[in-house]
Amino acid sequence: MLTWNFALSKSRSDSIQRFKAVDAKQELERVVHRAMVDHKNKEDQMNPTIKPTTDHPLHITVDDIKALNGTGNLKAFVTVTINDKLTIHSCRIVHQPGQAAWVSLPQREWRDGAGDRHFAPLIELLQEVREAIQEEVLKAWEASQ
Repeated sequence: MLTWNFALSKSRSDSIQRFKAVDAKQELERVVHRAMVDHKNKEDQMNPTIKPTTDHPLHITVDDIKALNGTGNLKAFVTVTINDKLTIHSCRIVHQPGQAAWVSLPQREWRDGAGDRHFAPLIELLQEVREAIQEEVLKAWEASQ
């Protein structure tokens, strides 16, 4: 009888331990999930994404085009203003032979240890904003030629 009671007690304590382990695992999963949601919410608050909408359309103004007379692919430097609030200097119009002209946003050049040239953007914009800038800049550039 003692043996059976001991076995029954051991069985109950194992069951209780298993329930505690399951509860602990579920609690850990809840805590991790909550932490991830909180982190995402903080990121969203710190880095809001402002997208153009019909309520706030983009108004791109080409302020200045400085054409270059060289024979290279770089054709001009451009200054644009977005919604009369943000001015971007040193945009570039690039036109390679056999390709359509395109607009490059400001960037800085750097060289690695081997002396190879690399470029890093100074400003990053949403795709639809870049496309709107490119459309307006190329229209103005073609009209100026």
